[in-house]
Amino acid sequence: MRIVTTGIWWKSGCFRSSMHLLFIYNSLKTGAEAHGLLEGAFKVGWAALPKHALYICGKTPVATENPIYTVYGELWVVNPAQLVVVDQFVGATDLFSEWIRTFVTVDPLNTIFRSRDSFMVEAYIFRGDISGAQLRRSGVY
Repeated sequence: MRIVTTGIWWKSGCFRSSMHLLFIYNSLKTGAEAHGLLEGAFKVGWAALPKHALYICGKTPVATENPIYTVYGELWVVNPAQLVVVDQFVGATDLFSEWIRTFVTVDPLNTIFRSRDSFMVEAYIFRGDISGAQLRRSGVY
């Protein structure tokens, strides 16, 4: 297993070490209401987040740890400034919030990466109360 957040090779051949590889599964996905926050970011494909379940809390889809289900989403390369904006939008602003941005292991589905091995990326995981939330068995939002 490898972590793919230390740098990204661009088509131009330059290496950007300050970029972050982010798994997105909610209202930030392509075509969703808040996708504009990712303007200037680079989509590198799709991935599956195993051992996590997708719940709908009100209008908001949230992912939490769950050994049975899988969440499906997109992989985006974002710069540090974009990451701060997304952190604020999601609510992952401090150690005491319900949301946390953390490293998770994803399985690539269709990416620019040649390897089909699992690798680690950053994702927003909900650690608040999900009682009464509706499970989305498909893992797709």
